[in-house]
Amino acid sequence: MKGTMNGLPIVITVYNYEFFLSLLQSHIIWALVFLYTKKFDPTNVLRETPMRPLHFDLRLQKLKYEVLCNVSQNIKKATSLWKDGRKVKAMKRIVYILQHIDFATQIAEHGAITDLYSGREWHLMFVNDPSWLDRDWTDIEATYFLLVRSHIDRFRCVINVYRELHGSLSLPDYINSVGLENLHRNASIDSAILSSIEDIQLLCFHPSSIETLIDAMFALESRGAIIEMQNGRASHLIAFPFSRPFDWNEEGCPELDWTSVRVYEKLDGIGVTLFRWRGDWMIIPMTSTHFSKWEETSQIFWEVWKSQGYQFPSDDSTAMTYIFELIHPKFGLIPRDPRIVLIGVRNMTTLEEIDPTIEALRWNWSVPKQIPYAPSKSQTKRWEELGSLAIGNPMDFGEGIVIVDSRFNRVIVPSILFIILRDLDVIQSMQESDRHRQIFLLVRSFWECREILFEKFPQIKDDFELVSMRFDLLCDHVQDVFDDCASLSDQDFAKKVKTHHNKLSPILFEMRRGNASLKDILGKSTNTKSDVAWIRIAEDHLFGKSKPMEYLSHGKKIQFDVRNIFIKMPQGKKMENNS
Repeated sequence: MKGTMNGLPIVITVYNYEFFLSLLQSHIIWALVFLYTKKFDPTNVLRETPMRPLHFDLRLQKLKYEVLCNVSQNIKKATSLWKDGRKVKAMKRIVYILQHIDFATQIAEHGAITDLYSGREWHLMFVNDPSWLDRDWTDIEATYFLLVRSHIDRFRCVINVYRELHGSLSLPDYINSVGLENLHRNASIDSAILSSIEDIQLLCFHPSSIETLIDAMFALESRGAIIEMQNGRASHLIAFPFSRPFDWNEEGCPELDWTSVRVYEKLDGIGVTLFRWRGDWMIIPMTSTHFSKWEETSQIFWEVWKSQGYQFPSDDSTAMTYIFELIHPKFGLIPRDPRIVLIGVRNMTTLEEIDPTIEALRWNWSVPKQIPYAPSKSQTKRWEELGSLAIGNPMDFGEGIVIVDSRFNRVIVPSILFIILRDLDVIQSMQESDRHRQIFLLVRSFWECREILFEKFPQIKDDFELVSMRFDLLCDHVQDVFDDCASLSDQDFAKKVKTHHNKLSPILFEMRRGNASLKDILGKSTNTKSDVAWIRIAEDHLFGKSKPMEYLSHGKKIQFDVRNIFIKMPQGKKMENNS
């Protein structure tokens, strides 16, 4: 709608209340600008009726996450617009980026928009200097993206100032220093009351997996931590599970001590913490996602506990936190028989983790299966070996592996089946060619046992069969090429392959050596060159050459590097902290 204010034309946009509230809760920048502008703007840009107040809690880490995503998306859009010749719109995008970073900085620093006209100088700079229309995009990047970077750095400093002041504090000390409300606002860590006795409360803490800082001590301690509160102050830690594991390709993934790593099967269930408080043994989920149905889940836990004949530890173990994995057909993506497995132990006196195998032997509990592994010296080779271990025996339909070092850093390498099932909703919403790219990875590993796969997971049958048919045709093509050259001498074989079938050469040479069948080479090989060749010809024959193959991780597409096949670490890859 259009209207006027003080004689000036204005555009009026009407939003549904619930929709606008969802924008605020998602920390969409332009929606926040409306909300925080009204705090000082005499015209009251956003009007609330007394019956419908906007209840909204600002979370600084979520604000940071949304701002950085917004910047990334709009830089890509500006680049695309410029290359399409729409240079004015591209520059408007850059102004838009700068304004929104500045607005977010004002909100984080002052709790309000203090300068509604921020960015006018950048707009005027473009208007008054038309010479930028004749510049190359590389020149624009060098000039204006430096400005964007400086504004992002300023925004990060404002967001992270509290971490610099309090980042080394333990969770109880942080709560006593800044208060519970600031723990929620500044660090996106929530709490729930488990029990209450007069002025004593037992609180459980859970961080947001996306928003919470990963390098502050209090944040690392917050995953499922149990704290006793007295008169509003944190008394001491009652239970402290291990910090969350990282996927191998996830930002923040710790550097492992490869001299001490052990590899275990990955279990797909619910993490449960067992601890003792005031004479009673209690359990609580490690993550907040299982709180809503915890009464039902806890009943299942105790039923399985009893069926396995488990006993509580004796009184001399009350200073321990025990972390179990509850495996049950109701939980997890890959159905398993019910069981409870000990996956971690922490001594609450020293706050040090100890090997769960020791306590498991002591109390006759089960532990995850350990997989023999001796790491190679080459980093790239290590991840190739671990990728093969994560695939394992396709007939086992495994979830992947967990790597643990002597410092109890945990890194997960999920199996491709687990990745596909975890992200199935995202995959099924993709266009057909993109969806088949994901299913293609399953076809490679599960072609020989596909009937059992269909029986267990009928939701992927149609796509699997279509891609499998193409897989067969492609294998026939490669086999025909090999048969045509098989009778040649080694020298003539190499010459013909390099001249006429160069893309297939790594696969054909491996077939020539006679190490394995074609489908074994293509489905189970950890030979990087063969994998690269296979993906290249698959792109040509199955999906077209429009874009590189991708796979999903937590719902996000990750592009294949020629050295990053399925679950292989690119050579020289280093993880960076989320600053």
